[in-house]
Amino acid sequence: MMPVTLNITSYTDDDGKQHIDVVQPGAAGIKGTTEKRILDGEKADHQDHIFGKVEATNKWAKVADITADDKDDEEHLKSKWLQETLDGEAIDNVGTSIGNGWVARQIWGFQDIDGVRKYARNIVVRKGEKIERVTLIYDYKGPVKA
Repeated sequence: MMPVTLNITSYTDDDGKQHIDVVQPGAAGIKGTTEKRILDGEKADHQDHIFGKVEATNKWAKVADITADDKDDEEHLKSKWLQETLDGEAIDNVGTSIGNGWVARQIWGFQDIDGVRKYARNIVVRKGEKIERVTLIYDYKGPVKA
């Protein structure tokens, strides 16, 4: 298992739109990436050396309001969230590959893993008939103190 670090910055721009920038430094000889997301539900393009060109939407959503065409996908996306995530909102991301034929849906929030609060992403990826449902779990270090 290779450790992965995400440095996440959240801010609101002059137009009142909330941004989340995710910087993943390189590790084990793999070049890092940067994701710049605007949580406004509008389509935006992103391109990097790992995923290629992707059209994505990002928004805040109540977990209870999340739906999917497939009941198993919906169950996975809505599963295992801490009450704080269920009471508030999670990040809902849909990314569609331009040219590679896959669509990924991610819900971001917090889960209890062996009694420890962890940052998590429940993900469903579909490419043709192939479906993968995974959860990425990260240690959460908390906000950076200025």
